[in-house]
Amino acid sequence: MKRFFPIIFFLFLFSACDTKTESIVPSISLLEDGNIVVSAAGGKVEIVYGVVNAVDDGTVSAYSKEDWISEPSYESGTRLSFVVDPNDMTEERSSIINIDYTYGGGHVVSKQINLVQTGSSYALEATVFTSTYYGDFFGDDGEHRYYTWLSDMPFVNEEPQVGGTYYLFDIYAPAPEDDKPYIPAGTYVLGRPNTTTAMTFSSDYSNGFKTDASGNYLYESVFSEGTLTVSYEGESIVMEAVLLDTEGGYHFVSYSGPTEYIEWHEEDVFPGIQHDIEIEASFGEAVYVAGSQNEGIMEVQLSFTDMSLSAVGLPEPPGAILTLDAFMHYDYDGKITTGNYTVMSSAGEPLQIISGEWLIEDLIASGSYVTEMTGDATNYALVKSGSMDIVDNGNGGYTVTCTIEMETGYTVTCNYDGALDVIGVPGPFSTLTDDKELDLEGATVTASCYGDYFRTGGMQWNITISPATSGGDGVNIEIVSENVPFDQGFVTGTYTAATELYPGPGEYQCGALSAYDGSLSGTIYLGGRDDNGYYVEYAPAMSGDLDIVNNGDGTYEFTFSFLDDKGHTWSGHWSGNVRTLDYTTSEASVLPLRVAENPAVRLNMNINNLN
Repeated sequence: MKRFFPIIFFLFLFSACDTKTESIVPSISLLEDGNIVVSAAGGKVEIVYGVVNAVDDGTVSAYSKEDWISEPSYESGTRLSFVVDPNDMTEERSSIINIDYTYGGGHVVSKQINLVQTGSSYALEATVFTSTYYGDFFGDDGEHRYYTWLSDMPFVNEEPQVGGTYYLFDIYAPAPEDDKPYIPAGTYVLGRPNTTTAMTFSSDYSNGFKTDASGNYLYESVFSEGTLTVSYEGESIVMEAVLLDTEGGYHFVSYSGPTEYIEWHEEDVFPGIQHDIEIEASFGEAVYVAGSQNEGIMEVQLSFTDMSLSAVGLPEPPGAILTLDAFMHYDYDGKITTGNYTVMSSAGEPLQIISGEWLIEDLIASGSYVTEMTGDATNYALVKSGSMDIVDNGNGGYTVTCTIEMETGYTVTCNYDGALDVIGVPGPFSTLTDDKELDLEGATVTASCYGDYFRTGGMQWNITISPATSGGDGVNIEIVSENVPFDQGFVTGTYTAATELYPGPGEYQCGALSAYDGSLSGTIYLGGRDDNGYYVEYAPAMSGDLDIVNNGDGTYEFTFSFLDDKGHTWSGHWSGNVRTLDYTTSEASVLPLRVAENPAVRLNMNINNLN
């Protein structure tokens, strides 16, 4: 596996003795005693050996009794290696590796090494295969797309079932043979963001999740590395995946069985709404999206519909929904900012609405848009321009009047009277009860660069300080550095809290809690885990300084002291080598600000039970 770093145990290498005597016996000596520890992903393990008092006729051999450890390969006179299979069980496993030195016509001296392989975090032997074949419509260079789910329960009305486990592989491949929509056989690797390279599966959309009996996420994972092998046995497809998620957990997913593809065609693209729409809304909702408590700005998604809602809150056609992505003054109590709002192509200040934008070739609307549902079909159109007036009607509710122009040239008018408090505005959510000095001894650091992701003129870096143990202290840091080439890393300096909703050069993104999915993002402390792997301690960085020293040789020094949203200080220091990942593709640098959360940045933490 690409992620696997071989653990090498060195043995003392000593010069051979030219003369054998009765009193001098050869031996194998280890520089370090202890276990060889291998990740659940498996991989190659090398052993460099030496012999004390070696003789001319001596030979070295090695073996293990376990079938998940390969026969050794003797690569040189002092080096041998084994290949360890992936461990798709949650329990760790171990094996003794014997190294024998045979000499003098049958005399043997031995040394034993204990190899321990960690268990996987997650494993699924899928029973359901669900795939949509899109042809070459989405490939940047003509690649064919297979949007494939492996799960233990089927979808019902295109929705996952409670208690199910689902993994999505957004696969790109060369054209299939004989024009049949079958995934070509071969090995696929996790692709870079915003690319559709053949023989990859997209890191933008590939993910995995499991829900409990109530439909709550037990986990929702996105991946930093992974491989997927596809082969065929007769008419059955065989799929095996080894995945590493962004929190360090390994996932093993397999499927063997029949295939059934839904074929999608370009003419299936939504034509857009081609007439005026009047919405006399019977229901209105405002949901918190993001915000800066420091700057007093919050982003809110407003929705208005003339449709009735089912018992589970789903709209019942026919009718329409107007969705507006608005910015207003931050209010802990969820009070709407009244006044006249204007639709703009770039928004971020109070009383502004961001216009709509298509994602994925006109299939997914982002920002502000209109949805029309007839019962037989659903159609969309982006919001291009217009305005919205919100007036406090004095009886606990609001009067909303909208005149909106769609990208198709037609007009939407919307009127609403009723309650409109913002749902999910996070108050202080830090779990700290006192100041905390973080223990980052042994922690490892990975930094991913996304170019000018926030469109503030710098280079966005997401820095993950991963704890040495599962229960240790960790930090997620999101900064914008000066705009220098990726290979120069992020710039030395003191980084301060963002002064706007999105950070500019020399600033970090404050920690935030998502009301949409309960995830944590931005600069935030993460510590401890429960039995389900969820963090039990967390604290956002709302102010304070982050000092970074770039030594120019791949090593960095971090010193920070942050204030959380309850007035507690959390601080720490770390120095060492930083692994850097380059995601500065041309497409990534021009992404709209409110595309779905950046998969590499999301921490995906379940906080449904927070008080």
